[in-house]
Amino acid sequence: MNNIAIIILGRESDDHRLDFLTSLTNIDKIIDVPFVDSSMNLNWTKWQDDNGNFPVGIGPGAAGCYLAHLAAWEIITSENLSAALILEDDALITKYGERYLGQVILDFSKNDFNVVHLGNDYKVGIRNPITLAMRHGIRHMLKAIYELVFLRFRPPAYFRNDFPFSTHAYLINKSMAKALSSETPSFLLPVDVFLNGISQVKRNKVFRIRSQVFVQMHTNRTSLVTNGGR
Repeated sequence: MNNIAIIILGRESDDHRLDFLTSLTNIDKIIDVPFVDSSMNLNWTKWQDDNGNFPVGIGPGAAGCYLAHLAAWEIITSENLSAALILEDDALITKYGERYLGQVILDFSKNDFNVVHLGNDYKVGIRNPITLAMRHGIRHMLKAIYELVFLRFRPPAYFRNDFPFSTHAYLINKSMAKALSSETPSFLLPVDVFLNGISQVKRNKVFRIRSQVFVQMHTNRTSLVTNGGR
């Protein structure tokens, strides 16, 4: 796939570790998108004005996150990119990702995928099995153990309509980016819940990779390519 970029949301400073990421992907176009101060955004302030007497929807922090993703989708369209790897600042590449990220991008270019989610929220991963079971059930915990123990050395596999509970790392093509950015911004839902709904429609061709390429670390520092995932 030609003309693909890595779009990083909320990166606060330059980081030489991006050299490692570009070496894994053979993508040298890096685009930074800051997280948005929603109080300065006209869409958010209008939403607040329109719903001030009956407040509904997400708060300003989640609104800023959604607006950053929206800005990334708009960049894909305006710069005529064929696709992008979108990473939030706290995306952490796994050992599996180090081995297979290049293959995943190649698979994305060859298959009829609009979006491929590349991992889970670290807090609901197998490192916290009790939390995982309490939040999502025993069945989900057993599935996560199977993915960790039995699938980590196998080539990437992809599942349709199976959402990973996070939007910290995903591949998206121009067609889906254009469709998402053409919508009037709505602040009823966080961006991960919004994309969860998108993933449940079969024709949208949204997939999840079975073994995690990125997990989400809740940290204040840039950790895009820090080793330490499983």
